[in-house]
Amino acid sequence: MHIPGHINLKRGLKSLYLSLIIIQFLNMGCDNNCKNFNDDKSPNISLTYILSQKTIDSLIYLSVEMNDTFAYSKLSNYFFSNDIEDRFFPTAFQMANKNNYGNAYYDQFSILTCLYSDILDYSKLDEKTRFYALYTLLKSRELGYIWAQNDIDEIYKNQKIPSSSLLFQKYIDSIKR
Repeated sequence: MHIPGHINLKRGLKSLYLSLIIIQFLNMGCDNNCKNFNDDKSPNISLTYILSQKTIDSLIYLSVEMNDTFAYSKLSNYFFSNDIEDRFFPTAFQMANKNNYGNAYYDQFSILTCLYSDILDYSKLDEKTRFYALYTLLKSRELGYIWAQNDIDEIYKNQKIPSSSLLFQKYIDSIKR
């Protein structure tokens, strides 16, 4: 017996579930001070999962040495969704610097601001860390990572937005003094 609309309902539920999974990945495991796409009304979905050390090492190799952005995304999702993003910083650093990958620069910014402060109050960071965090944010936008623009707009309200190279030069000059 066929129930009208039954297939569409199943498709709709699958789409809803998939959307909730995507929202959880976007949340990326930041603490309560960081931007959070979920609110108190959202269902709490735990998407933590385990990867073997061999798989992690393989994904790191593919990401950094082979510039495999899919492997990098899998690693990023794993570390952020399991709230162990601090362990991911070396990989994000290498991927950003070796492969000039905008998402990796933004991951560095997210890790620094989530661990030591929050994105909108980055002023709590010490001066050197703040310079580096802002540099990675600006660099990620310059490399085409569109999600960085929202944070840049929040931080540089009604101010001229510097280039990452200008900010980096200011940092070098401050060290020389």
